[in-house]
Amino acid sequence: MHRQPRPHAQAEWEVFDYPGRYVQPEHGEHYARTRLEAFHTRHEQARAEGNARGLTCGALFNLTDYPRADQNREYLIVAATYRLQSDAYLSGGSVLEGDAFHCTLTALDSRQPYRPPRKTRKPFVQGPQTAVVVGPPGEEIYTDRHGRVKVQFHWDREGQRNENSSCWLRVSQPWAGQGWGTVAIPRIGQEVIVDFLEGDPDQPLITGRVYNARQRLPYPLPAAAHMMGFKSNSTPGGNGYCEMVIHDRAGEEKIVLHSQKDMSTTVRNNDTQHVMADRTIQVDGHHTETIRKDLQLIVTEGNQSNVVQSGHLYLEAAESITLKVGNSTLQMNKDGHISVNGVYVRIVGSDRIDLNVDEAAGTGSDLLGVFGAEAASIAENLSEQLRSLANDPVQHLANNLDRQFELLDRVAKGDREATDELISAMLPVGGLAGTVRGVTNRIVNFSQKQLDKKFKHASDFGIGTVKKNADTLAQFESALRSHLGDPATVENGTYGFVKDSKVFFNPTTNNAVVLDNADNFVTGFKLAPGTRQFENFMKNGVLR
Repeated sequence: MHRQPRPHAQAEWEVFDYPGRYVQPEHGEHYARTRLEAFHTRHEQARAEGNARGLTCGALFNLTDYPRADQNREYLIVAATYRLQSDAYLSGGSVLEGDAFHCTLTALDSRQPYRPPRKTRKPFVQGPQTAVVVGPPGEEIYTDRHGRVKVQFHWDREGQRNENSSCWLRVSQPWAGQGWGTVAIPRIGQEVIVDFLEGDPDQPLITGRVYNARQRLPYPLPAAAHMMGFKSNSTPGGNGYCEMVIHDRAGEEKIVLHSQKDMSTTVRNNDTQHVMADRTIQVDGHHTETIRKDLQLIVTEGNQSNVVQSGHLYLEAAESITLKVGNSTLQMNKDGHISVNGVYVRIVGSDRIDLNVDEAAGTGSDLLGVFGAEAASIAENLSEQLRSLANDPVQHLANNLDRQFELLDRVAKGDREATDELISAMLPVGGLAGTVRGVTNRIVNFSQKQLDKKFKHASDFGIGTVKKNADTLAQFESALRSHLGDPATVENGTYGFVKDSKVFFNPTTNNAVVLDNADNFVTGFKLAPGTRQFENFMKNGVLR
């Protein structure tokens, strides 16, 4: 506001008028100057009376010969009052006394710009109104870089419901900052609430939006009164939407997010999620995860299952891959070394097993040829152990083992016929070597009562009888071989009544076999699902 001071005692005072009712700064400068000039108009005025008939409002005249010389200057007449009288119209025919023409003038220095006082009030809008958002034909959203829209009021009979129906109107948003906040532009056809700043019709402002009979709510009310959120409408065309809904019905609380196409999430630091029940993710296309550092997956209770129903499972590591279950490990290193460690290792090929040594593929006889010396030594040691058995009930088994190890000795010396015979007629107890080696020596020492107790569910393992004889021994060892050799059987827990024992459990048959720390048979039976024994074993890994 430019100041034009006139000398007086309070010349330093300021006049503040709000609202200024302008938008552009140059307009404010103009309004301030004219308002100040209006105040200066009243700063010094002269009043004069006389009978000079040529003095009219807006005319200039020069005052001369006035006793105060500083008052002799040019004046502008800003107000004039005239009084006329004539004796011809007086009753009684009395004679007129005084001037027939008299004027009273108000004047000011002609060098002072004249501004009339502000007396006419600007129109005032009482309260808010509603209007409909409009724009050019064929458009669904019409706005400018400030997020303003145009409307047509219900009382407007001249507007054509297009981009010329009104000025640009600002839109209130829940949050508005410098380059941040919320944005929701009213769309053409929506009904909005329009208020006016200080009641000024030149400063309309959209403060809200309302539903109506044509623009209905997205959720059925009152049935969905417990729901709140927002739902968009794809534009142009309206063939999709994005949505966030909060369900607040007690016992059914949930949040639903819907993206019509893509969703992108960025977390600049840590992301922590805690799902206190189940979690299900379904990806109908490709799934890609890139992790720059470590990945750790911990299943504290239960199982992990990776199933590729159609395709391949591919695992690759730069250094090594290690699989570990209890005391058994399988480790593959980047230098080509593969290590398999376990109490009992079994390799089964329904047709054949091919092994490559120095890029030469072959069958089992080639492998035994490579390890001939070790195989011969093993065969001799096992034969000596079997010949030491003095109990008649297992003598026939010793004879059979002698025959099989005779074949093993021939295989070690490169006899292919012996190899084929050995492969086609595997030892009934071959699968138990190193796992239940003590079973043949221990079963003959069991009393009938002990045998009944130790194998109280023999029928569950395919054993027809537990009578103490050679047939029982063969069935017994065959059942253990089948159980321990089943890929579904895993070492899972301990037996609570024997120290350092091991339980081999098959979740398919629910059969369990217990061995002691010397791999001697302790007991075997079926676990009944739903029983306390079964539930405790599944939960704690201790069989009682």
